[in-house]
Amino acid sequence: MGEDGSGHTPQFAEAAASPRAREVLIAATEALACTAADVLLSGSLREEAWARHRAV
Repeated sequence: MGEDGSGHTPQFAEAAASPRAREVLIAATEALACTAADVLLSGSLREEAWARHRAV
């Protein structure tokens, strides 16, 4: 972390712009999209998710 408390150091900026970072970003967005599709297409999964959300 930088002296100002920011994690946006030159090393972080370089890593965030790397090909590996793009691969990880794409994998994460695909996982989120698949999760959203599962929730939208499954009534029972949606009901369970809402029940757990309300219980918190």
